[in-house]
Amino acid sequence: MTVWSHSLSVFDRRRFLRKLCLGLLVVVIITTGFFWVASHIANAAPNTMSFSARLKNNKGTVVADGFYNVRFKLYNQESTGTHLWSETYFDENGATSGQDYRVRVINGYLSVKLGSRTPFLENINWNDTLWLTMDIGGTEQTATPTDWDGEMTPRIQLTATPYSMNSGAVGGKKADQLVQLGQGRQDDSTLGSSIFINKINGGNLVQLQSAGTDVFRIESTGSITLGAATDQTIKVGTSESGVGHNLTISAGQGGDEDSNNGGTLILQGGAASGLDGNGGDVSIDAGAGNGEGSGGAISLGTVNADSITIGNSGSTTTVEGGLHTGNIDTSGANELKLGEHNATGISLGQDTRLETDKTFSVNGDTVIKSGSSDTTNTFKVQNTEGDSQLAVDAANNRVTIGTYDNTGTLLVLDTKISAGDPTGTLGAMYYNANAGKFRCYEAGKDGNEWKDCITPLPISVVPEDNTTTDETDPIAVDGMTFDLAKNTKYYYKFVIIHESSETTTGSGFGVTTPDNLVMSNWCINTTAITSTAAPGLGSYCGTGDASTTTTGIDNPGNHFTSHLEGYIETGNTAGELTLRFKSETNGKEVTVDKKSFGILQIVQ
Repeated sequence: MTVWSHSLSVFDRRRFLRKLCLGLLVVVIITTGFFWVASHIANAAPNTMSFSARLKNNKGTVVADGFYNVRFKLYNQESTGTHLWSETYFDENGATSGQDYRVRVINGYLSVKLGSRTPFLENINWNDTLWLTMDIGGTEQTATPTDWDGEMTPRIQLTATPYSMNSGAVGGKKADQLVQLGQGRQDDSTLGSSIFINKINGGNLVQLQSAGTDVFRIESTGSITLGAATDQTIKVGTSESGVGHNLTISAGQGGDEDSNNGGTLILQGGAASGLDGNGGDVSIDAGAGNGEGSGGAISLGTVNADSITIGNSGSTTTVEGGLHTGNIDTSGANELKLGEHNATGISLGQDTRLETDKTFSVNGDTVIKSGSSDTTNTFKVQNTEGDSQLAVDAANNRVTIGTYDNTGTLLVLDTKISAGDPTGTLGAMYYNANAGKFRCYEAGKDGNEWKDCITPLPISVVPEDNTTTDETDPIAVDGMTFDLAKNTKYYYKFVIIHESSETTTGSGFGVTTPDNLVMSNWCINTTAITSTAAPGLGSYCGTGDASTTTTGIDNPGNHFTSHLEGYIETGNTAGELTLRFKSETNGKEVTVDKKSFGILQIVQ
């Protein structure tokens, strides 16, 4: 070490030491735990460095004993450079007792622990070459010493001695007890954590970079950030047997006290930045199968979930493949829509039940089809007791209404209340309330047309007894009446056995009909029953109301037969068709025998 000689008077009024020699011996010792990484591993390690020197004046004699103001500075260059750290030893209270940190000098020797007054900064890189200076400020006991003699030159270069701490022991721990950052294997047989870092102040717990860019960072809050240079992947390795290991990501568990909820696990895409940017998507996918093996399944809420909510109000959830769920519901929307955008079909693989008092509505085309083969239960509608109301048996091409029991299940067709038929298609059927008939669309000789589905059998009537009158005003024959529906075509025939009390008196016959007839054609033919009667009393035909009178004949008491028949089509008024008769001569009796009868038939 070079020694500088300068004149120095300890009691000189200017009280300064110019470029003092630091002595023949400068001992610099870096105490255990000097490096910041090591100090965090060994919490008790002091972050100080021992420094000793001897002060002499310019005549080579040691300075007087006493307490001196001393200032140290640390640089990263031999001259000029950046000022990295400084520490000053002085009396903070001045003349008042206490807080006197001046350095004691005995026989020229002084010794301090650098960093004990002002801790070394964390950003000091002790792997770089560093330079130390010392400045003497006299012995004045003041809180603001000003009589500094100037930083020493040349500066002291720190030797390798401080760095040797890292190769020996840190905080009392040997090298094989520390985490190894270089290549190679290191076994840890202790029961404690292999790496334990307690972050006291701010900053990151771990920060790893590649070419100056963060690739991995653990913040003091515990947040983990992966680098932004490329897409990142977190993988779990394969076991020695070749089977992939499981990866479980779990939110925090609630505490031991009552009513402590567990934490929420959030998977969230990145937020957009700038104008009109889209947020990042969240994709969850299973592993791909190999060969004939199938891909992995994605299961939601299979063990503990009470409910699963997908999307907020107004959002769209798209399912491209199969969706298996115990319950699908929407809290914010009025409707739950399946396959609204991309689905070409929705398959319900299990029994599907509609809750009580709920309605299932289909807006659009609906197809109900058997599965791989036709079954007897392709489609079925049941009541609350499970009794079938409607069943479609595709296996036997059969549709069944109701069941074989004591309850009748009604098939009610659509009812049309206005006149006329709708546009028809072969096989169609409906009820026309205006006509009071079931109507069917069938093939006819002149083409397809609507017809009455049900053609009643002929209806017959007979008189209750003989009916006699001597009046020329017609009266109804008891029991010879038919009810006619509106808008219907009929054929009727009355076979009348009658006689007169006088040879010059004949009988008149006719029918009453409903109003608003569309058509009425009739004929009457009268003949004698016995061979002694005059043969062929004649035939009469006409339209409109049927009304005619037979001609008086000889041989009273003989029975005659008259056939009154016709074709009638009612309009929009229903009514009655009644046989009536009268005497040709007032006061002369004519009688209709109870052996007479009538027949009515609906025609198309």
